[in-house]
Amino acid sequence: MYAGCEKAVHTFRCDIGKAATVAADLDGPWAGQLSQAAVLPTHLCRDVVVITTHLYEAIGAAGGLIANLAAQGADVEVLSVADGDGAVRGAWDATPARELTRLRGGVLAAYRRLGVPEVRRHRLGLESGKIGDAQTDLIAAISELVGHDCYPGLWCLAPWRHDGHPDHDAVGRAAEEVCHIYNLRLVRYLCAAWEWVQPQDLPWNHVRQFALADKELDRKRAAMSRLRADAGQDPMADRELFLL
Repeated sequence: MYAGCEKAVHTFRCDIGKAATVAADLDGPWAGQLSQAAVLPTHLCRDVVVITTHLYEAIGAAGGLIANLAAQGADVEVLSVADGDGAVRGAWDATPARELTRLRGGVLAAYRRLGVPEVRRHRLGLESGKIGDAQTDLIAAISELVGHDCYPGLWCLAPWRHDGHPDHDAVGRAAEEVCHIYNLRLVRYLCAAWEWVQPQDLPWNHVRQFALADKELDRKRAAMSRLRADAGQDPMADRELFLL
């Protein structure tokens, strides 16, 4: 089912802008499956811990959902696993150091634009491309965030373990293990997967969709503008897809 993952790791860059816009163009073979996908039950979420592997990835893939949950009164806590751009040595050119510094400094402002002014952000500081080598530290960090105050209604938002980028996959595996231990609702988002995924690659019995209202679209577009000056030129997707 996941034959595209290996190709994605070695061939593609994780395009955060694509994660934010590609669902706007899903048609053809996707239409039948999307029409049957259940709606994500956001009313069941009281608070959310967001795990983002690299800068802005959770905003690109799930910014509309995060904006919606914050507007409902959910507390938002964010664990940034790495401060890099996700570049794997030899796979693509990394972001220039000056630009990367600017992006790091703009993360909290991006969350404010998303409608989350009181976000609590934690930085693990692992090295991009080597996150799989620090699985024990990663599991410990996620456990520290969710384990001390675990209760019904606390959600964990994290990458899919088959996303196709080695760092994302490692974070997805760690989040899955921790949520299993603490019996937490794990909501998995797609980021690098949009470079390769086809309808037959998804376990549709676990797929949920979330439609973005105009206000959520505007907030996500504003948050993404911290990353890309031309963010407003691409059609922002009016839905986000998740796996439960």
